[in-house]
Amino acid sequence: MDIFEKKEKVRQLASESAKNIDPKRAAEQDVAILRRLSDMPELRESSSVFCYVSMDSEVDTRKLLPALLNSGRRVFVPRIDGENMVAVEIRSTDELAPGAFGIPEPAGDLPATPAGDIELALVPGVAFGEDGTRVGRGKGYYDRWLANFRGTKVALVREDELRPSVPTDEHDARMNAIITDTRTLRISTASKTMEATIEQSVAKTVKEEASEVAADSRKTAQSSKRKPKRRLGCAGALIWMLIVIGVSAALAGFGWICADDLLGLTAADKTAMISVERGDEVKDVANKLKDAEMIKHPWLFDIFGWVFNAEEKIAPGVYEVNAMMDYRALINAMRENSNYRATVEVTIPEGFTVEQIITRLAENGVCDYDELKNTCANYDFEYSFLADRPLGDAERLEGYLFPNTHTFYVGENPVNAVNRMLNDFSKKFDEDLRAEAADAGYSMHEVLTIASLIEKEAASREEMPLISSVIRNRLNGWDHPLLQIDASIQYALPERKEHLSNADLAIDSPYNTYLYEGLPPGPICNPGLSAIRAALRPSDTNYYFYALTEDGTHEFVRTAEEHAAIIAANPGVYGGN
Repeated sequence: MDIFEKKEKVRQLASESAKNIDPKRAAEQDVAILRRLSDMPELRESSSVFCYVSMDSEVDTRKLLPALLNSGRRVFVPRIDGENMVAVEIRSTDELAPGAFGIPEPAGDLPATPAGDIELALVPGVAFGEDGTRVGRGKGYYDRWLANFRGTKVALVREDELRPSVPTDEHDARMNAIITDTRTLRISTASKTMEATIEQSVAKTVKEEASEVAADSRKTAQSSKRKPKRRLGCAGALIWMLIVIGVSAALAGFGWICADDLLGLTAADKTAMISVERGDEVKDVANKLKDAEMIKHPWLFDIFGWVFNAEEKIAPGVYEVNAMMDYRALINAMRENSNYRATVEVTIPEGFTVEQIITRLAENGVCDYDELKNTCANYDFEYSFLADRPLGDAERLEGYLFPNTHTFYVGENPVNAVNRMLNDFSKKFDEDLRAEAADAGYSMHEVLTIASLIEKEAASREEMPLISSVIRNRLNGWDHPLLQIDASIQYALPERKEHLSNADLAIDSPYNTYLYEGLPPGPICNPGLSAIRAALRPSDTNYYFYALTEDGTHEFVRTAEEHAAIIAANPGVYGGN
């Protein structure tokens, strides 16, 4: 009998056993096991858990997998891959589909995960032999796969009694079972065994309590002979009994109310977006959770957060949380790198200025405008290419925020948001481009300045090397020392204009390339990779002029007379001037 036949035999035995399970008893066992598992320190301290899947027939896993998914942890489940088994990360039970022999497995082509990424493995501890009889702990198909979990804590949870497993020669220290509650009821698949055990426990308890009551009665009688006591009477006894019952009921009710909210036992399956602002305290977060109907008692969450240092764990941001999460899961879900943190995809077009980038990020809820601008101006980012860029002005980063489509957290730390674009630029302007710039005799800042002029002037990528050749010819020539590029003047103006006036052309600014020779002080936008490459690889031409035509492209010429003729031939662009 090969391993697949054995697995089918196990499934048949489990299905037959499931028919004998009383639904009410099964539900009680589900809750009991979940509570005992939640008390394990190893599980509380693990952020990534492997859990076997058996949601259709097994008593002890119907609620285990959904509970782990709602706890804020990374959850992995097995998938059969030939004769082996691999671990696959899932986000919800919707990602499961019928697998081998109908047992759920991850659907689609979700990638396998190395076992080293898993901190705790919850695996079955019951296996069956070829004849269908139980063969004991640590000998099943899952256990053969446990060799992959070197250095990982392993818990066997499907035992007749929920208790530590006995290590075998095959697994020795790796079979470090962590379930230590020896007081639990037997978890037999036969309902009669379960009921008998419960009845015996209850009968034993009643008998012991009766013996204790009789002993107490004898002691009371002997004591009453020595010292007469005043009796309360029937009315007094009744009142005292009612007080005791009332206080007990109130305490029990209060305890249930607290436990229900803390563990999310009866919470509805609903989600909400929680925005944690910079400066929020735990009590502020608790009130937001209450307003969103994620919890009922903010005072209790505040106390829980104080005990478990929630203020050090919760980070500013926007998070999608579920009311079924317990307090610990809610806190873990609101960590800085949590999978529950809301994200937004923002596209930064090529040629955007720093001001335009800051505005777009603020409009998409990534960062506050003022905080982001202050970060650009004053935060000392640790990049060598920014070493000589003085602090104090956000435009010091002009040219270095690489345009691309980036994924940001909603309410992200502005330092992280800006750093993401700077890091992208550092990768794009690689060692080859830096060496090419050095060979051309340009600094990185000069290359970005030329590229930004090209980015703003070119009508298409095909024009970029031609415009680059005009800039190079003017920089290296003596008869046309001024670049005379309109885009640099537009950068100096408070607002961009459709047409520049004679007064604009005379503005006294280092960015006015009609007045000052050479390159402007720095980039006038954030260029893309095509413009950067064009700045380093201009076409080989003798052009000194170009002019926009009515078809939206530029025409390139050598002389001023030819340039004037183009302007005269395109009144729709230049207004007949």
